[in-house]
Amino acid sequence: MKPKKKYQIVICSSTFQTITHGPSKFVYNYFRSCHKSENFELTVITQDLDHPHKNVIKLNHEYGRYNGFLWEYLDNFKYYHAIQKLDFEPDLIIFKNAILGYWTALKLKTIPVIGFINDDEKLRAGRQFAFFSKQRFHMVKSRFLEKKAAHHLDLVISNSNHLKDYLVSEYGLKKAKLFTLYKGIDLNYFKFKERNAIRKKNPIKVLFIKSDAIRGGLVELCQAIKLLQEFTFEIHVVGNIHRRVRTLISNSFPGLKIHFLGPLTQESVLNLMYESHLFCVPALREALGVANIEALATGLPVISTSAGGIKEVLNNGQNGYMATPGDSVDLSEKIRKAIEDPELTKQQAIAGRKYVEEQFDQHEVFKKFTNVMIDVIESRKGHGI
Repeated sequence: MKPKKKYQIVICSSTFQTITHGPSKFVYNYFRSCHKSENFELTVITQDLDHPHKNVIKLNHEYGRYNGFLWEYLDNFKYYHAIQKLDFEPDLIIFKNAILGYWTALKLKTIPVIGFINDDEKLRAGRQFAFFSKQRFHMVKSRFLEKKAAHHLDLVISNSNHLKDYLVSEYGLKKAKLFTLYKGIDLNYFKFKERNAIRKKNPIKVLFIKSDAIRGGLVELCQAIKLLQEFTFEIHVVGNIHRRVRTLISNSFPGLKIHFLGPLTQESVLNLMYESHLFCVPALREALGVANIEALATGLPVISTSAGGIKEVLNNGQNGYMATPGDSVDLSEKIRKAIEDPELTKQQAIAGRKYVEEQFDQHEVFKKFTNVMIDVIESRKGHGI
């Protein structure tokens, strides 16, 4: 469906300039891609703006000492009031985090509102904590608000079919109200590099990228490597790993060479991917796993698990090795297979790059997102609202 006019689109995102995760990167890159669009006029409302930027509105997000734990509710009202103050009426409002769109979707009956749900953390709230804690209280509160928002939004966008099915079962959403949109990457930036067979006598460099190291399976990775005594490994860990977790890992595995590199720029991460032999984030839970996509695009062999949306990235094992989540013995066998069967590993790497080109090309993802926005706008108009 081709748009007949230039639509006014408002995107609400707590982060914009500071790229901290996949959803932030998506908003920033999509904004840049639509900068000269003949179909859209994009306006961003954000809490993350250091200096004035055309079509970007800064939202104040400072809270007092005793109401910071209510930030999700307070931000709901702040975004709603900021939208009401606009000097134009939007054709569509998008929330990068669906929670923050609840009040806007509830109050604005004439403007369609869509929101992203990017992970399953809130869906799982109440199950992962066996006792009352401040963290559990926060997660249950967030789950309540996310579920409310999901039912009032015109459309909920999930980043994997796994997450989509989970939203149906946990929140009781109809599938017609959900749309799967994979996170895309810039294939002009992530160039494919064919790898040589791994030399077993040299240190094997394993790259791990995940700020939540426990959820990402860093403990299981270290356990698996300890089982492979015939090889020498170096583990390079990228992400804002909590100091207590770093200490726990270092003390639990004193004989392993583990380098905690902290958060790095995209360029530094890309260089590490080209320098490494294996990419391994054996996640216990994962909605999708963008880092796996980036590794596949560069030709870096991927070893992960069958958790969540990872199966969709690895094409059920056609693009990489998948171990059982939490099973370090199985993981060690997959690592061994990747090293000792270079022909299979090479075939998977080639298949992985092709699959990324077919499923995760940022340009194609943006086109799908554009079509979804137009469909939501025109569908609302078609119902005479």
